[in-house]
Amino acid sequence: MPPYPLADDFETDRGSVRLSRPARGIVHTVVRGYATVDIGERIIAWVDTAIADGEHPDVFHDWEAATGYEPRVRPMFANWYMRIRRDVASVHVFTRSKVVSMGVALVSIAMNNAVVAYGDRRVFEKALTHALAAAKKGKRSVGPPPL
Repeated sequence: MPPYPLADDFETDRGSVRLSRPARGIVHTVVRGYATVDIGERIIAWVDTAIADGEHPDVFHDWEAATGYEPRVRPMFANWYMRIRRDVASVHVFTRSKVVSMGVALVSIAMNNAVVAYGDRRVFEKALTHALAAAKKGKRSVGPPPL
């Protein structure tokens, strides 16, 4: 089992991603700028590594500072999440971008509405805090916390 927290940063000329695993069973990504295929591949590899480490993670994507994404990113995520949907406990995405929200909605439909989308930072942070607390107690957290 790797030591927690784990973190990595990746940057392209158009955007960046902060990847972290703050506790066992939690993956958190923060995208800034334009999400390229390279950024998408880093996110996929980060979650895949958590799964390979025996985790069934709650995945939190913070895309508030994302300005958009390459057209190939949406189908790349949709196809990948369809393959791993049983390997993750939950997927949460925070964004205020209409373009990113549309992409999240399409991926969620492909996953039978298994992606929780947030337009409110407070609610997203509450879900992340709830999942972190459950992970640190060794309990699984699936989905958003009760409001």
